[in-house]
Amino acid sequence: MTISSISSTANSYQTSAANNFNQSFSEFKSIGNSIQSGNLTSAQDALTALQSDLQSNSGQNPLSRLFNNNSKLSDDLTSLQTALKSNDPASAQDAFKTLVKDMQGAMKTQAPHGPRHHHRVDSDGDNDGSTPASSTSTSDSTTGSAGTGSALDVQA
Repeated sequence: MTISSISSTANSYQTSAANNFNQSFSEFKSIGNSIQSGNLTSAQDALTALQSDLQSNSGQNPLSRLFNNNSKLSDDLTSLQTALKSNDPASAQDAFKTLVKDMQGAMKTQAPHGPRHHHRVDSDGDNDGSTPASSTSTSDSTTGSAGTGSALDVQA
């Protein structure tokens, strides 16, 4: 196997994963939009499609991995399905909002965090990085990545 065939295989896997994610996320947004417009039948159809995608593409879809690794999200999907089947718009909205909130939390805990950098601020004004022995006004500032996860912008 050549390097180019390995690269081609990796690229097709990435493309497939992106397509699966986009399809699932589109269905997720459709659920929220349908609930918001009061079309619970359409929301239920979109939820069924989403659940099917999450199950059939579990190895390639980042959302599948998110739901498979978090039983709370699976419970939230079940609650949403129950609310939709009961044809209760208020319960469906509440269940969807809970699902979105829990997904955001799960995404934050699974997002990779960048390295933290510690910088010592020189307080004597000569930019040499050393602080005179008599100076006690050094300050530590920590910079780094703050919340490097994707934010879900779906409302019900």
